Amino acid sequence: MPSLALTVHEVEGEPRVLDTDLAKALGMAKPAMIRSNIIEPNRATLEQFGSLPAVKANPGPKGGRPTTAFYLNEEQALYVTMHCRTERANAVKVEVVKVFTAWRRGTLQPLVPAQPALPNFADPIEAALAFVQAERGRREEAARKEPLKEHRT
Repeated sequence: MPSLALTVHEVEGEPRVLDTDLAKALGMAKPAMIRSNIIEPNRATLEQFGSLPAVKANPGPKGGRPTTAFYLNEEQALYVTMHCRTERANAVKVEVVKVFTAWRRGTLQPLVPAQPALPNFADPIEAALAFVQAERGRREEAARKEPLKEHRT
């Protein structure tokens, strides 16, 4: 049986849950189907509860067709849960309320920041900036590891 535990991500300064995490908690056989079956058909309504941040996502470690993942705020998550007809929907509604309430009270901290959107590699400037940032990060990581090598010998 899938876990009811939901991971909160801070996106745009507010707590959100990843659509497929919610789908797994709901017990959906194919979690990605939450997007085509519930989120996309109800997108206009969901956007009435706030922005609907989306990021490009790969379906698995072997790749596959890229898709769009959505980060849902409390109201959006409850709305999606109300439209889900799984046996676990009521238990998940309670968990959604608890996790967002705990976050607001400061007793729950986000575990993982949301994944940033991928750069538009068709834009040469954006691609170059992404390369420079990646190279800078690689060099900083190498510099942090270098002193460790010296002390181990």
